[in-house]
Amino acid sequence: MRACRAISASITGIGDFCSRNNVDAWYRAGGYMYAITAGAHEKLCEEMVRLAAAVGAADELVALTPAEVKTRCASPAFRGGAYMRDGASVQPARLARGLRRVLLERGVTIHEGTAVDRLDGTTAITPKGSVRAKHAVLAVNAWGVGWPQLNRRLVAWSSYIVLTAPAPDRLREIGWTGGELISDFRTSLRYFRTTPDGRIAFGGGGGRARRSIDHMFTHDARAVTETAEGFRLMFPSFADVPIEDAWGGPIDVSPTHLPAFGRVGETNVYYAAGYTGNGVAPTRVAGEALADLITRADTEAVRLPMVNARPR
Repeated sequence: MRACRAISASITGIGDFCSRNNVDAWYRAGGYMYAITAGAHEKLCEEMVRLAAAVGAADELVALTPAEVKTRCASPAFRGGAYMRDGASVQPARLARGLRRVLLERGVTIHEGTAVDRLDGTTAITPKGSVRAKHAVLAVNAWGVGWPQLNRRLVAWSSYIVLTAPAPDRLREIGWTGGELISDFRTSLRYFRTTPDGRIAFGGGGGRARRSIDHMFTHDARAVTETAEGFRLMFPSFADVPIEDAWGGPIDVSPTHLPAFGRVGETNVYYAAGYTGNGVAPTRVAGEALADLITRADTEAVRLPMVNARPR
């Protein structure tokens, strides 16, 4: 529960950061809906709601009947589900650019486009020289599979998104106007959201796993086709709405599907990895925990269960 509370607070914290710094990241606190799309997932949803109640969070994750799901998003594929009130959407690239601007304004130097061949302790070896620091933090998402200390504990998994043309009238027709994030219960889940201009961004796991990053994660025509087919299955009323864009990338999957943050032995090298596709809010928690570990601060953040847990 401590980890859940920390991540929940992080969701609010991201919104506060955007407000304080005038970052237009399309932040919208619309909650998160889990949609049942297969009979086999009904018991999984029931168990998830039961566990929430068992830890005193019954009001934070509530079961939804098929009719209640339909009032939020009337997809014929949805058989019921659950709604979590703590959920918000952002446009990650807009958030990243906003973070970059704020850091530059505060005097931070960012060396973009500089490849790091390897880490030698806290020294980053690049093609044209070395960068030495007192502390090193490896926080590079799925690219962490290239680091020997993480290679056996992570798998890079492909995920692709298709983006429709604006269709705000169609969204109103199916009642999806509350800004809810939605996903199903598949292991390689499908996840989708709306945008301020009335588009649907629909994603799904490409189903390809690697121990290294290659072009398959960004140029997989079959994965794009499969993702588009999944979208058409979920939203048949959008059959004539064009898909205008598609892209893909790797996510870092841990065996537990939970992230881990920590220090490598007694060195000054730190890591954050294993987000398994759910990284926006947990990365803020990771930043707080790693900053406190490096400065030796005795805080609640360094006592979270994912700190020094090692992604195994």
